Amino acid sequence: MLIEQRSMRTGLRYSYQPIYDRQQVTAAASQTMNYFKSISDGLLSTNMTNAGSLGDNKHFFLEGISIHAEGAVPIADLVKLFDYSYVEIKFSGLDLFTGPLFLLPDCGGLYGSVATTASTTTLQSFVNGKTNKPYYDLSMTDKQGKPVALEINKEATFSCQIKREAATAISAAFYLWVVLHGILGRQ
Repeated sequence: MLIEQRSMRTGLRYSYQPIYDRQQVTAAASQTMNYFKSISDGLLSTNMTNAGSLGDNKHFFLEGISIHAEGAVPIADLVKLFDYSYVEIKFSGLDLFTGPLFLLPDCGGLYGSVATTASTTTLQSFVNGKTNKPYYDLSMTDKQGKPVALEINKEATFSCQIKREAATAISAAFYLWVVLHGILGRQ
């Protein structure tokens, strides 16, 4: 019903479509990763068409946020990333979410890789698993207690930074995705 009403009012088509971006986690001791700022990497890295905003003829209802570590990342590196990093999300300059990175679940569920010898099998890497929702829920509730997604219009600016503290150098670079879950309206 909400989607149909919005479509009639705005002329946009709405569908469940995340907004996503990925950045490389480097082997440096500390790092700040700025998400949704670069739009030149193509659809395998981001679906943003305007840096830091939705752009013309788009509308988004944000329901939640998740992360995804790409590839077979060693456990020690994931522990350093999750335990010594925090995330800041801002919309139009206002803080929406600030907290340790380990609060954000992976949208793909728990998975990993193993190494097997003649006598043992060892877990080499893993990613934190899915909760009852594949994201950290950022929706609010209305007066009747129903969930209401955060509405982002084309004028709103948004940013996401993940900051990894000093003295947490990792062994090899890998990619970390940030996924904003919700309903995207577009022409």
